[in-house]
Amino acid sequence: MLTLLDLHFKFELLCKEEHDRELQKWEGCASPRLLKELQYYIQGELLYIPKPERAKAHWGELSGTRKQIAKRNEEIYYHYRTGRSVKDLAEDYYLSDESIRKILCKMRASLKEVASVTE
Repeated sequence: MLTLLDLHFKFELLCKEEHDRELQKWEGCASPRLLKELQYYIQGELLYIPKPERAKAHWGELSGTRKQIAKRNEEIYYHYRTGRSVKDLAEDYYLSDESIRKILCKMRASLKEVASVTE
C-alpha cells in the first residue's frame, strides 16, 4: 500500500521521466492540488479508497469460478438423484461426505424455492 508521500514521489518521477501523454494521464487522475490537500490532512498516513459499490464483484464472478462450482453442484445433485451414493460422489469429486451432503441440501432448498415461485 502506498503512502501519500510515495504518491508524491511517484508523481515527481513521472513529471521528470515520462513524456507529455503519460503526464496528462497522471494529472487527469490526481491533480497536484488534490495531492497537496491530501498531504495536508493525511500527513504520511496510509489512505484506502474503496471501489464504488457498483464496481464490486462477488467472489468468483470475474474468474468464472462461481459458475464452475454451480455447474459442479448441479452435476452432483443430478448424479445423486440418479442413484449414486454420497460416498461415491465424494470420491469422484474429491470432497468429503459432509461437503456432498451440504451441496445436496442447498440444491434441494434452491429447487424448492424455484418450485414455490412458479406455483
